[in-house]
Amino acid sequence: MSENTPRPSATAGLTPEEKRRVLRGLLQAPPPPGESRLSAAQFRLWEMDAAEPSSGVHCFAIASRLKGVIDPARFARALAVVQSRHAGLHSRITTAEGFPRFEPDTDLPLPFEFRENTPRDADQLVRDDARRPFDLTAQPGWRAILYRQEANRDLLLLQFHHILADRWSVAVIMGDLSDAYTALSDGSPVPACDLAPPWTAARKHESWLESAEAGAQFNFWRECFASPPATVLLPFARSSGGLSGYAGERFETVLDPQTAAQVKQVAADRSTTAFPVLLTAWALTLRAHTSQEDFVICTPVTGRHRAGTRNAIGYFNNILPLRLRLEGCAGFSEALASVAAAARQSYANQDLPFHQIAGLPELAPVRSTACMFAVQNIPGLELRLPDVESEYFDVPNGTSNFDLSLFLEEKRGLWHVICDYKTSAFDASGIRTLVERFLEVLRFALRQPDAALESFPRFSPETAPAAANAEVPAIAAAHNVLEPVVTGFFQSLFPGADIHPDTNFFEAGGDSLQASRLFARIHSELSVELPLATLLEAPTPRTLAARAGDRNWKAPWMSLVPVKAEGTRPPLFFVHGGGGNVLSFRLLSSGLAADQPMYCLQAKGLKRGEKPLESVEEMASHYIDAIRTARPKGPYALAGHSLGAAVAYEMAQRLRREGEAVAFLGLLDHPGPNLELDRLDWIRYHYLNFARLKGQERIEYVYHGVRSRVGRLRAKAASGQVKHRSTAEMLEHGMRALQNYKIQPYPGRIDLFRARMGSPNILSDPSGGWGGLAKEGVAVHEVPGTHLSMLDHPNVEVLGAEISRCLARA
Repeated sequence: MSENTPRPSATAGLTPEEKRRVLRGLLQAPPPPGESRLSAAQFRLWEMDAAEPSSGVHCFAIASRLKGVIDPARFARALAVVQSRHAGLHSRITTAEGFPRFEPDTDLPLPFEFRENTPRDADQLVRDDARRPFDLTAQPGWRAILYRQEANRDLLLLQFHHILADRWSVAVIMGDLSDAYTALSDGSPVPACDLAPPWTAARKHESWLESAEAGAQFNFWRECFASPPATVLLPFARSSGGLSGYAGERFETVLDPQTAAQVKQVAADRSTTAFPVLLTAWALTLRAHTSQEDFVICTPVTGRHRAGTRNAIGYFNNILPLRLRLEGCAGFSEALASVAAAARQSYANQDLPFHQIAGLPELAPVRSTACMFAVQNIPGLELRLPDVESEYFDVPNGTSNFDLSLFLEEKRGLWHVICDYKTSAFDASGIRTLVERFLEVLRFALRQPDAALESFPRFSPETAPAAANAEVPAIAAAHNVLEPVVTGFFQSLFPGADIHPDTNFFEAGGDSLQASRLFARIHSELSVELPLATLLEAPTPRTLAARAGDRNWKAPWMSLVPVKAEGTRPPLFFVHGGGGNVLSFRLLSSGLAADQPMYCLQAKGLKRGEKPLESVEEMASHYIDAIRTARPKGPYALAGHSLGAAVAYEMAQRLRREGEAVAFLGLLDHPGPNLELDRLDWIRYHYLNFARLKGQERIEYVYHGVRSRVGRLRAKAASGQVKHRSTAEMLEHGMRALQNYKIQPYPGRIDLFRARMGSPNILSDPSGGWGGLAKEGVAVHEVPGTHLSMLDHPNVEVLGAEISRCLARA
């Protein structure tokens, strides 16, 4: 037998049933003395793993995309250093003495593979490797694989069995691996580290369990569940998956930056953290489906507050069953306070092992329907190698330990929403809908944190949708009596076109003015007032009818509208044009780089009863407050078209004066102050607005312009009479604000995007009238189209590409 040959164990060669019999006998016997025996939590995993030897449910994996030069041989030496430093990484589990214990063995081979010529699309290969089980009696409970995809691009997979390590352990390994590789690269000594084995801290915890403090914690949990909670009713669940295996799937999405920023702001305003804010929204989502107000949701804790655990590789996790009681809470703020208090009390009693708490007979409902919620915020999971970029991600292994687990994790400024679920209990379409509704409830709570709970969205208690691969949420797929009515509105708007319930408004050729007419008709005939921005998320008669018919849904009248929330780059904030709405910029978002988020600023005054802002300065101040909800600090990227260009310019001025960086300021076809616009230029602008309108709208535009000149409109605004304003009135109102704005010199750079068929006056000046005004210069970009058609196909693709180049430079 060579020195690298794994040693046989006492259970080697036994069938799973024979292993279970041995383990049942061991469980009934008192554990022998010894530092290296498994802790109670590890022993439970060992027992469950023997019952499901190939399920992989107690394994997890994290991968890292690596961009840069990596020496595989040096990487292997660095891993060997880390393995030698931590006893658990060079240990097997043996039952030679009648009870499972760790057996350190420095002769165990390094579980590392280097695979060359791996294809770029290696996701399935990585997932397959992440499902490989461990034989803990013959090998350590971890492995590492480095995939060489191409020159300077590698993929690292780290897989662990939970008996050996938890998620915090990965951060410890990443830190040690980074230090060892860096030292080997520099030729400097590898930092020494004298660490106690992880089972030392586990033994101290077992001694603590005999103390009076442990008894006090047990009394807390017994009192907490003195009255049994109800079984958690999970929406869309077919049945409890607790006894139907561990096969699972994952659904993942990204929370838009605006909502993520609002979560932090609401938490800060109430002197709490993001966890109770998000957990309260999840609890209210369950309440909205089931009407339950007293239930238990489990959450994991790291257990790293004990001495000797912070830099150890081991399994110190615990699970807390949080009892959430919403009865008697009038609004979201009260519910948040109740959830936060319950979390604080539970965290103060987190040292008692979960299996002891769950053993209480009152907790039978928790054991029958398992629901977990967590905000993952463990630092240090990124690998830090010299001249190498690293980005980690979790690798699902096709299992789920709980019926439903909802995780939120912030990575590189983006919140990822991850839902793991048992396929025996849920369909993919039901999970998708449930996550969408959670985000809907969350956004409602953040917009109105003082709103009464009765005003929150409510959903019927649906079971799982019939089709496992359905893409349309159940609420939208249901029969809606308004659907044929709204379809008829579309047909009158697009005469001669083939219109059906799934016709996309934009693909049919709809623009902002047609949208105004559509929504005016919805208001007049259905008595429902919606912002035009609703079309961005509900562009078909079917989805729009669902919105119009859902009285529990609150229309998003906020100024900041996410047009394209996904992406890794800093967002571009785009200010509306003269009409005030943001639909004109939908096509522009598709012309930008694929990973470029874009938010638009919608005018005040579009909503009935809302007074519009009177000047460019007022708009700039209001919109700065709005964009800071999505991006509290700079650098900022700003742009605007027509009136919006002047507002974006004023926003940049103010942000600069406040010490913020403005990396990009884009002005779309807006004349600089060096051009003295004469009466013909203003007539031209009025004509462009007039040409966009039809029939009665043209009469309104002229009427409002005349009223403005004689001062009657201002007198009416001063009297406090506020009503819904038409597109024609908003256009005239914006023109008046633009004429009254005085442009001042700007300390930065301006990018002017000038329409080739635009105003002759603007085209006559090489810098479009902005020369000498910007301290860092003016870059003029000629784009096809007119002042209006530059935002339409096919011109908008050129405009989007040009803006993307400027953003990349910035």
